[in-house]
Amino acid sequence: GAGGGWHFNQPDAPEVTGATIKAARQVVMADEAAEDAAKAAADAEEHSALTQAIVARITAPFAGTNPVHYALIGFGATILIILLFYFAEKFWLQGALNLQSLSDPEIAKRMYPMF
Repeated sequence: GAGGGWHFNQPDAPEVTGATIKAARQVVMADEAAEDAAKAAADAEEHSALTQAIVARITAPFAGTNPVHYALIGFGATILIILLFYFAEKFWLQGALNLQSLSDPEIAKRMYPMF
């Protein structure tokens, strides 16, 4: 035919029925699912590379240090604070701070003068 446009009723055209439409949709959905999976894999790869670069930058200054070193510093600081509180209570505060004083109306009046 002349005109070069779309010709309906071509003898070699596929028959369009509900089943062929459903099959075509499934093919398109499978293609889209494959594209999405490939994109997700590429994103995961990029994310993994970025994460490794960030971790490398953060941990670089501590490369030669044993983690136990920081645990010892943390426990040492905690024990030091506990000892400071212990000696402050024993030799300086001597019971001046206790749980009963929290409900003392005289202290409450001085702590919260607005109320």
